[in-house]
Amino acid sequence: MSHMTTSLSPFRSLALLAAVALVGCSDGAIKAGSGSTAAAAPETGGAGACSVTGSGVAKQLLKCTDRSIVYIENHIGTGTGVLVEFDKKTYVLTNAHVVDPAGFADLALGGDVEKSIPVLGAVALADIALLGPLKASAFDGTAKALTVSKGDGLDRGDEVYLVGYPGESDDPTSEDDADLETTITSGIVSRSREVKEFGQRFIQTDASISGGQSGGPLFDAKGRIVGISGLSFAEEFALALSGEDVMEAADAIIEGDADKVELVPDRVGDRSEMAAATSGKIELDGSGDVGVLYVPRSDRKRTLELSFTSSVRFVAYGDFEPSFEPAFVSAEASAVQNEVGTQMAARTGGSATDFVDPSLNDVEPSVRAAEVGPNSFRFDIPADEAVYAYVGTPLTAGASTVEWASSEKAYVMSPPAEQHTMKPGETIDRVATSYQQLTDVSVTLEAGDSVELYARSPQSDVAIIVIPPSVAADPLVAVDPDTAGGKLIDDSGKGLYDSDAQEVFTAKESGVHRIRVGIIDGYLGAFRFSVGTCRGEDDCTTPSVR
Repeated sequence: MSHMTTSLSPFRSLALLAAVALVGCSDGAIKAGSGSTAAAAPETGGAGACSVTGSGVAKQLLKCTDRSIVYIENHIGTGTGVLVEFDKKTYVLTNAHVVDPAGFADLALGGDVEKSIPVLGAVALADIALLGPLKASAFDGTAKALTVSKGDGLDRGDEVYLVGYPGESDDPTSEDDADLETTITSGIVSRSREVKEFGQRFIQTDASISGGQSGGPLFDAKGRIVGISGLSFAEEFALALSGEDVMEAADAIIEGDADKVELVPDRVGDRSEMAAATSGKIELDGSGDVGVLYVPRSDRKRTLELSFTSSVRFVAYGDFEPSFEPAFVSAEASAVQNEVGTQMAARTGGSATDFVDPSLNDVEPSVRAAEVGPNSFRFDIPADEAVYAYVGTPLTAGASTVEWASSEKAYVMSPPAEQHTMKPGETIDRVATSYQQLTDVSVTLEAGDSVELYARSPQSDVAIIVIPPSVAADPLVAVDPDTAGGKLIDDSGKGLYDSDAQEVFTAKESGVHRIRVGIIDGYLGAFRFSVGTCRGEDDCTTPSVR
């Protein structure tokens, strides 16, 4: 479904499949500032725009954009970007989910490669990021910035063209690969989709969007960039954020109003906003939580020594990225997960194997051999590969700590979930990263109280878990809340992709109800959560947007 593995998301224990796909490899509305020269450029013709006349629009667009659309790659995925200009400096405009969680990426334009280009900033609500600025000599000085238009003036049935890079290239940013080319697909405008609460407009089209094309520009038949792609719905149609909304987000980044998102280095030597260490602690708040440790990639082969200790039983495993090959699995992993399966089968019926991840049992001997002592691992990291290590305590309902030590500097990418106390009638806005997608909300209710729980997002798939006061946050709650006495709220049929979570919840007991709300598709995103007041199940008031 993605250019990014969803394994970074602690919310993945829900084992839910998202109907909305943010597309890349293999896989609120912010006022525009005055700093954007791109926004002020002519919408058609002139410098920075493609002049298209007569027939053969696709061929003309490919020729015009030959030095304007770049391939983007970091350790976790790939995508497409378009060169734009702000204050006479050139940047790469793309989807935020293409670069997150790395603060740097490699760029390729034909046979020219620029490595470790920094991410200037991102606006999660718009799924827009900027990289750069690029040096004047980048791509041999032949790169050409394009104008992004507002994307208005389009009617249903108008022809549009999506340009982007394929996601199947083995190593497209290698200096040895001079054959990387953009692809182009065409279609029509099906409709314009408004997301009024978040002040956004999307262009819906049947132009095919596939792996690697996230961040690619959508052109109209006049050669104007009218939107930036990034979303598809069940592989049936694509949606592109309108050029006006794209440039509002880009302006915000230029003006210093980007979201405060910590990004890790893509490779050893990149600057980082996050602190690296060779030892530390991972704090877990329950059986559904997963700790993530990240070791950046390097140009050289390395041997990693990694160990974990805790007073409670835990699972440890890891993989290489971008190859997604397994790196290690602790011997305890199979025993712990089998016990979890046995406990859950005893409470729900069925077989214990229904709740067991076969990938932790069925691994190659070489992967098992990486464990040189109890929860101590030693293995080689191939050149240009990163390592993600995961730890969890699925048998422990309460908070726990796992200590770790590494021979290479590593980054803890699993901060504790944000904690909020809310009352009926209140709303919160939240930016969720790929490595922490959860927010914990506490709401005190009396037995018989009804509240409307509503999580919505313009581009992300959100879900809600309600855990009543008498229910422990044990493994069953993490995997099957409804069976465990909790409540899972997901895909209510509301929102741009019918994936918002909304339901009236009536408390069966008095006390503090723990509500876990977050994004479940594993990408950087933003959502709004409110607790609405209700006089009855059919008479609820959603809190107004602040």
